[in-house]
Amino acid sequence: MANSPKSPPLDPFERVMVTHVGAEITNRIFARIANYKNHHPVEMNALDRTITQHFNNIIAPRHEFELKERIRQRLIECAKKVFQFGTLVTVGSTAQLLCERGGDLDLCLCVADDKGDFTQDIVERRELLEDFHAWLTVNRPVDMLCFSRYIQATVPIVRLALNEDYNDMDVDITCNAVKVFYTNHLIQHYIMLDKRVQKLIMAVKSWARRNGVLDSQHGKLNSFTLTMMVIHYMQCVVSPPILPNLTELFPSVFLPEKVPLDNLPLVHGFCIPQNLNMAENDLTLGELFLGFIMYYAEYEWGRYAIYVRLGKRVQRETQLESERDTGEMYIEEPFEHYNTMRTMRNPFVRKDIQDQFQAIVDGLREEKLDLAGLI
Repeated sequence: MANSPKSPPLDPFERVMVTHVGAEITNRIFARIANYKNHHPVEMNALDRTITQHFNNIIAPRHEFELKERIRQRLIECAKKVFQFGTLVTVGSTAQLLCERGGDLDLCLCVADDKGDFTQDIVERRELLEDFHAWLTVNRPVDMLCFSRYIQATVPIVRLALNEDYNDMDVDITCNAVKVFYTNHLIQHYIMLDKRVQKLIMAVKSWARRNGVLDSQHGKLNSFTLTMMVIHYMQCVVSPPILPNLTELFPSVFLPEKVPLDNLPLVHGFCIPQNLNMAENDLTLGELFLGFIMYYAEYEWGRYAIYVRLGKRVQRETQLESERDTGEMYIEEPFEHYNTMRTMRNPFVRKDIQDQFQAIVDGLREEKLDLAGLI
């Protein structure tokens, strides 16, 4: 009996559950970078070194993570005096392993009800924060806390100013934002999969901050959006892909409906196999940085939305009705499913952002760019 024909092997993108943006885009971007590198190898090597040196200079050292953990534990003791089932969980850049040296600490006050649920009612969450702030005001731990204040905002917070024994650190506390834990858990794993991810994100954010691109207070990009943009780029643009679609490959590790909050590791830990059998990609940090810039310089924001959760870009006209948004850019939050750039409505702001990306592309073409000075 003749052997049945074997199925053709999956391509490197299908194997890790992501969708390639297309060979035409990837080949065009990296052919230009390869050509530039052939003519300017010294400058490209300098860019690689600059990104690594910048990362080493800016990333928070271990002792700062340890200090933040001591602060968290001390504040948990305070929370327990107000709420029987209260605790505090690290969130934000510290939890995502993206905290800069001397950075602030973001915490989430988690208070379960008698059924073990965390209320999502905005009024109830505000009242819980107000109760915690009132206790801190009356019972201020003077050995660490200078003052606290309650800030009424779309997402209310309690802000603490610590004393010099705690590096004069600011601590922002939200309440019961439990879906953020899943987002932090996912980003941690993407960062730990490949050492280039963390360095590239930090380099992109530094460049974006210097050039007015990372400036959410003026309607431009926020830090979380840039992180999602880098992950999408390393999933769907570079070839072979550097990052897989973790939520599709390991739903029992990352999806809220598959893993209860009680089972979610809230301390950094790797919860998936170390070897995902991904095709090797040897692009350098400098090549990855320039590829990121080139990709988003020509990105069609009016046509495509970015979905890290799905491992692909999606035509905006085909989005689900519940996900459609008229904002100038669309980058999905992977667990709460909202547009992280939903407040951007001004096309001139979006154009100004994209012009900053295009300026680097133009500088490369004209060979008038100081690569080492970009970061």
